[in-house]
Amino acid sequence: MIDRTPGSLFWLLRHELRLTWRGYLDAWGRGVNERRARRRLIWMGAALHLAAVPVALFVWMFPPRETPSAILSFTGGLLLVGSLMLSQSLYGVTQALYMRGDLDLLLSSPLSTRKMLTVRALAIAMNSVSAWALLALPFVNLLILFGQFRWISVYPMLVALGLTATAFGLVLAMVLFALIGPARTRTAAQVMAALIGVTAFMLSQAQNFLPGSARAALSAWLFGLADRTRFDASSLAWVPARALFGEVAPLILCLTASLGIFALAIAAFGQAFASNATAIAGLATKVPGATAAGRPMRPFRSGLRTSLLRKEWRLLVRDPWLISQVLMQILYLLPLCLIYWRQTSSDRAALGGLAMMAVVVAGHLAGGLVWITISTEDSPDLLAAAPVAAREVLRAKLLAALSPVACILAAPLIAITFQLPAAGAWAVAGCTAAAVCATLLGLWYQKPARRRNFMLRRKGSAIVNLAEMILNFCWGLATASAISGSLWALAFAGAAVAVLGGLRLIAPPTPMLAMA
Repeated sequence: MIDRTPGSLFWLLRHELRLTWRGYLDAWGRGVNERRARRRLIWMGAALHLAAVPVALFVWMFPPRETPSAILSFTGGLLLVGSLMLSQSLYGVTQALYMRGDLDLLLSSPLSTRKMLTVRALAIAMNSVSAWALLALPFVNLLILFGQFRWISVYPMLVALGLTATAFGLVLAMVLFALIGPARTRTAAQVMAALIGVTAFMLSQAQNFLPGSARAALSAWLFGLADRTRFDASSLAWVPARALFGEVAPLILCLTASLGIFALAIAAFGQAFASNATAIAGLATKVPGATAAGRPMRPFRSGLRTSLLRKEWRLLVRDPWLISQVLMQILYLLPLCLIYWRQTSSDRAALGGLAMMAVVVAGHLAGGLVWITISTEDSPDLLAAAPVAAREVLRAKLLAALSPVACILAAPLIAITFQLPAAGAWAVAGCTAAAVCATLLGLWYQKPARRRNFMLRRKGSAIVNLAEMILNFCWGLATASAISGSLWALAFAGAAVAVLGGLRLIAPPTPMLAMA
């Protein structure tokens, strides 16, 4: 019988899931209650099942066999999903340590450290599995309805991958704590999580970057390797793929191994997790400026704009975690742009692909930095009461936000210009347009926020989120089309202007613009 008493494992896990559900409701925006959210989930599930019908019918009519090539493909897919789950789990562990802010309260309670870590790790594993389950389970459910009962193994395999990824994510986070300390682990773990995800995606697309002969040689070598080791009883390389095919013994082995790895990580790092959580709570008790007590006072510098710029840049440099969040978004965009560049057939088209990448990066980077400088101002009342024109403050903030964009994109834009001056001019124009649009969105949709909520800056604004992405890619496609000499550039640019105009019509009043 399940123990439901307060403080039990099931009770704590239910509480974690309730908090996760509230987070989903909050992310959907205001006015979305539980009944409406459940209705949305039902409609979303029905739509996903309907979209999965053609693929499920194809697999039902042509079921894959356990050939060496199929085993190899399934193994690669499991490695890709496992790596992306590891990235999500590492981010989840970091968020649990730094963002929740409730570990000091839990550590002071009568709960055991091991039980607390077990519940938190199980919640992280469930969050990592949920996104992949949402994508995979519609296909699996339809295949089971069609009589392909062996695919029911996808359910336990997702659980096994989630537990294993969470265990390794916990181990990586604790190793980072031991090596670089709690003050730097937050940024390092976020960057490592992004690098793991991007690397996994790039490796999955490696064949798109290789020449035709090298691609054929690599495929022949891998399939030959699978053929030689496929029936080797002493090899464990293909056990997860066999488990995914529905073989009972490999499935039991995978589940047992994942549970063992998860339990071992909890037992080995439970005390370290509690100690690190205490160290993180101690970071917030340090007195600001205490380390600078013995330093000589610096003289004031003349010039209003110079002082404001130095102030904004110093605030950016003091928060490396926030900068890493901005750069990670760019990191996730690079693989898509590189694939587009690799698939082009001419030098002019290749320059267009590189210019498109620069434009998309300019829009995302400008949007993030403008949000930081405009919406996360710690002392707006002080600035409003200062004997300084609001227009000057706004100009300084925008210059502080956009100057790093120009510095980061200078190298690729110069490279494009050296190859083809006209392409360089179009690339500069596209980057400028994307940065201006991102700046306008940051001004139109500004609202007071904390810097740690950077990832939630567009929370509840699904239309603005989608429009921001559409704007960046429209300007990128317009730039690439202009470099290629296509009239589609006018269509993409017109679409971007139309989207921007629509966003202006629905934008709320902007206080800083009104003061300026």
